[in-house]
Amino acid sequence: MEKTWEDKYIAAFFAAQKRGQGIQAKAPSELGKGKAGILMRLCVEGKQTAGALGSFFNVGSARIAAMLNELERDGFILREKDEKDRRISYAVLTEKGEKAGEASWKYLQKTVHAWVDYSGEDAFYHFLELYGKYREISQELSEKGEKEC
Repeated sequence: MEKTWEDKYIAAFFAAQKRGQGIQAKAPSELGKGKAGILMRLCVEGKQTAGALGSFFNVGSARIAAMLNELERDGFILREKDEKDRRISYAVLTEKGEKAGEASWKYLQKTVHAWVDYSGEDAFYHFLELYGKYREISQELSEKGEKEC
């Protein structure tokens, strides 16, 4: 029996979720959803403001603030004030945060390289393009109150 589009979507979605959980599993257990992503971003880009992180992840300021507070409480980051403008603060990795972020980042790289090796660069870039459109549509539907989509 041929799979429907819905069947294909569900299979792909859960496979991607499983890989995402693998990335999360490389980080310490106290990191909840999204926090490993913040640590990876800080590993790659260095110190970041909450606003920059929120923009990158397309997450509201309240959610980013909550995650940064938890990361700071658990010893993964410190907050550092800007020397020129004390109103600005940056999230900076601690040694613990750097180790967790690097482990997650290495696993993510391994996963992405495996996908590219399997599908080819063009197909992978096409997938990323389509996934970006999917996120935009999901965001629009969510903003319209269609939470189930």
